[in-house]
Amino acid sequence: MNNNKKNIPCFEESVKKYLDELPMYDKLAENLKLAIEMFLAESGIGFLTVSARVKSEESFYEKIIRKSYADSTMVEDICGLRIICYYQSDLKKIEDIIRKEFVVTESQDKEEFLNQDQFGYRSTHFIVQIKKSWLATPNYRGLDHLKAEIQVRTIFMHAWAEIEHKLAYKKSYHIPAKFKRKLYRLCAKLEESDEQFEELRNNIEEYRKGIFSKEDFEADRFDRNTTIDLDSFQAVLDYFFSGRKKNICNVRGFFDELKEYQVDIHEFIDSLKTYHECIIDIEEEIIAINETKNSDNRHSQVGLARLILFLTNQKYYEDWMFTPKIEEIISRWKTKLNLDV
Repeated sequence: MNNNKKNIPCFEESVKKYLDELPMYDKLAENLKLAIEMFLAESGIGFLTVSARVKSEESFYEKIIRKSYADSTMVEDICGLRIICYYQSDLKKIEDIIRKEFVVTESQDKEEFLNQDQFGYRSTHFIVQIKKSWLATPNYRGLDHLKAEIQVRTIFMHAWAEIEHKLAYKKSYHIPAKFKRKLYRLCAKLEESDEQFEELRNNIEEYRKGIFSKEDFEADRFDRNTTIDLDSFQAVLDYFFSGRKKNICNVRGFFDELKEYQVDIHEFIDSLKTYHECIIDIEEEIIAINETKNSDNRHSQVGLARLILFLTNQKYYEDWMFTPKIEEIISRWKTKLNLDV
């Protein structure tokens, strides 16, 4: 590698500039990671990871020598970020965010380089700079001349990229002929999986929309013979506690608690119908003893549902620890509603 340095104009100057700017690239990587995570959260886009790295000295040297770059600024991926999302449809949403929030100087969809009968590395790469308006924030001062590369992939795209990297096959002619067919079949399966999970998500969303409607509950058309799964249970909570904070992981945990305490799901739904209004009064009393009515202290969907279980299931109630004031409130309401026997 060192023998090629003489072919690169100003090699020493390029290295010095890279080393001088390394702390700024570290700062850029750290702050862009936080910014991207915030943008995704604000847009409601789920993601597996957002990772950031700054190219090591060894990798930098290797690249400028291999590419015969005359200047360190020609290496546009010294700061690199990677977004791994769940679904193909999120790729376009993330691209829209990147184009809105950053100055995009270059973009490339690697899939476009594959022929129709080819399977291989798929990922979208963007070369970006921060907008001038960001310089008003201390975290970004002095970073406007730096570039960063953002890669966007689905989980299955990432799986292939990692396997391909591990095997060290960058080009088709690198692959031993006896393994080519099997390797391409595996890649095709991952690509097909991307499409099928997208289809599955769309089907699940359609299913969730049609489970129960407000009219079904109001007309008492809820069939007690219906098997209640996690999605239909979420629909039930959405009806009784609309507008309250919800989290499917918390709902799943509470759904499992009902199973653990052998609570009949349909009987619990009957309790929701009967007591959901008085639960709001109980919540107000609990908030009052905390001497605040801050909305952040209001119960989530699961929190309100759990209050009903405190009232109606003695074993569940006994297994929880309460402050004396809250225990007094619940006990008084159990008596008031004739549920203390």
